[in-house]
Amino acid sequence: MKGGSAVFVAVLVFLADQFSSAISLGKPRVPAIYIFGDSISDDGNNNGLNIDPRQAKANYPPYGVDLEAGPTGRFTNGKNFVDFIAEKLGLPLAPAYLSLGKEKRQKIATGLNYASGSAGILPETGSALGERVPLDKQIDHFQTTVEEDLLPQFSSKAAVQDHLGRSTIFIDIGGNDLLNNWIQQKPEYNRSKNYPRVPDYVHLLMETLQAQIKRIYDLGGRRFLVFGLAPIGCIPIVTHEGAPCEETWNSMAREFNNQLAPLTQRLQSRLHGSVFALGLTYDLILDFHRNPSRYGFKSVNQPCCVVNSTAPTLCVPGTAPCANRKEYLYYDMFHCTSKTAKIVAHSCFHRGPGSVCPPTAIKKLVSKH
Repeated sequence: MKGGSAVFVAVLVFLADQFSSAISLGKPRVPAIYIFGDSISDDGNNNGLNIDPRQAKANYPPYGVDLEAGPTGRFTNGKNFVDFIAEKLGLPLAPAYLSLGKEKRQKIATGLNYASGSAGILPETGSALGERVPLDKQIDHFQTTVEEDLLPQFSSKAAVQDHLGRSTIFIDIGGNDLLNNWIQQKPEYNRSKNYPRVPDYVHLLMETLQAQIKRIYDLGGRRFLVFGLAPIGCIPIVTHEGAPCEETWNSMAREFNNQLAPLTQRLQSRLHGSVFALGLTYDLILDFHRNPSRYGFKSVNQPCCVVNSTAPTLCVPGTAPCANRKEYLYYDMFHCTSKTAKIVAHSCFHRGPGSVCPPTAIKKLVSKH
């Protein structure tokens, strides 16, 4: 991004106001959003799981400090990335699947969130931390939604399939497969040791993800919004003491993105009636780091909240976060602030230079046909 970035951000703010008006008038652009992912998108699924609370739970203050409901399980101070995506689509925020009983689930037709902090594409990813909901299990929950929870709300199975075919399938996952699996090389992740070369390991992830997306398609999903990885080597766990971004980690993210793009193209060509919009946020977030003042950031390598010196990952429970949260790129050592998430989400729907999603694909994603 070059000199037009300031204008780009202003346009995003304008678009946010425009979409807020559309939402207030009750004009959803799609019937529902079904969300698959990790802590970037988790809004409470990990709350009741037996998992390391220092690394994979966010249902305590200072998380949620800027939400009326307080801490919900979102790994940030306010709304998260997919919340803003849902709003851009004119939809209410999708509740966490595991927070709802069957009776409540059978009354919701605007979408559900299956995402789980520390989860990955591979079933073993995140297992060193305890319970989590891997992508395969998230799709199991989606299958229950399709086969049991939606049917009472529609007149027939055909009506359910029509609903699913026009809904948005949101997928943002893969970072933990690199950070918490291949990089850490713990005993729980023995399979990754069979792939000493990053391209080969990422190929395994792509093969697995392809089968998982095909399963969602077979259940009725047709319109997919899939996101690649951010520059994972620039997160505060790496840079908070003044170190530069870890280029080895960033190169892994780029390899993931480079293989994800042709994967979505192949899937769209093979899966009849499907639409794939690929969101690549890498360059935009890297620009946040290189040119923070363009976006109003003053800190791009320090967490906004207090972190534990012995396990510096998530916020220390009950501590006060920074007062100037809109000036911080990151909220804790891994996750961005709500402001960051909002800019990135809005950029997906921006049609000019700097958009992280292809405008033609987004247009098809939200079309009525």
